[in-house]
Amino acid sequence: MPLRKGRSQSTISENISEFHKGGTYERTKRKFGKKTANRQAVAAAMSQARRSGKRGGMPKKDRFGYY
Repeated sequence: MPLRKGRSQSTISENISEFHKGGTYERTKRKFGKKTANRQAVAAAMSQARRSGKRGGMPKKDRFGYY
């Protein structure tokens, strides 16, 4: 079940839908409940979105605490 790359709302929605169709979601839902399975699907889709768009955000601090 490969996820699509991208940060748009439609891509994230499609990735969540992809999880809801798969067997992993069904096993998680059966074992831990629907709420936990939904949270896991959203977390995985958002993680994919973060990994696919490496731009913007706060700059990292150096070892002295400056930007």
